[in-house]
Amino acid sequence: MVRGTADPAVVDHGIAMRLRMTMNLLESVSCIKFIPIIGTPDRNGSWLHISNPRLQRDCMHEPLNKGNGELVLVLGLDCLSEQQILHTLLHGVGFKDEVSHPQRDQYIRILWSNIQPAYQHLFKIQPRAKMSKNMIEYDPMSVMHFHDRAFSTNGQATIAPLIAGLVITPSDSLSQLDKMKLKLRFGHECNKRNVDDLLDICKKVLYEDMNKGKIHIPSEGQALSEDDSNVSGNNTNSIENNDQNSKEEEENNPDDSLTIKNNDTLSLHVFENTTEKLGGEYKRVKNW
Repeated sequence: MVRGTADPAVVDHGIAMRLRMTMNLLESVSCIKFIPIIGTPDRNGSWLHISNPRLQRDCMHEPLNKGNGELVLVLGLDCLSEQQILHTLLHGVGFKDEVSHPQRDQYIRILWSNIQPAYQHLFKIQPRAKMSKNMIEYDPMSVMHFHDRAFSTNGQATIAPLIAGLVITPSDSLSQLDKMKLKLRFGHECNKRNVDDLLDICKKVLYEDMNKGKIHIPSEGQALSEDDSNVSGNNTNSIENNDQNSKEEEENNPDDSLTIKNNDTLSLHVFENTTEKLGGEYKRVKNW
């Protein structure tokens, strides 16, 4: 989940709509969910603040970390296309400019003398300590790549291909490798969300059955009633009586069963605070 807010003073309705459409695109191909913040942001967690207080025109490639969980993304006035907004949002969730990929020197050459001095640091290869464990191969088609004349001081190329036929032109949208990176980095969010949804369904069904009287769970330390004790005793006798029959069936049909070892304890965990234990010398469980 990525929580965030856009500054209404600089992000008008049209920009907000374009921003939301780009967020929808990211959500459709990944496990990222952008959640708008209503009211005052919670300072205990991280959140994106999309703004442009100085009304700058240039695209921003480095989020501003305020140190209190706030990460400022500046949408430059000349950076409002889908590709540019996508590039900025991906910076907000931790993606780096593709030109800084550790493998880039196998594919391209950086023409340092043609780059504006103020932007040369953007072309430096990522330090090994900051490399993502989910990093995959260099991608010249990535939406995070610069075009071949990016930040040029003289109109000439700042990036030259080393491989014949390689064209340095970033994609207008997510490349296939971009989508793979998103799945590698945020796939666990989908797994967590699926587990949370399943638990919610289980809780709902359990509470409905409890309200209908279908399930009775003794409180901690509560003694069994006389009827419950009789039932428990009868069940124990039944298990003991059936144990010999089970052994005989096992000899005749050794593969037609699921075997649980002697004295195994089956525990039913009812969410946070109730545990009901069912024990016994189960030899076989049929129709599992």
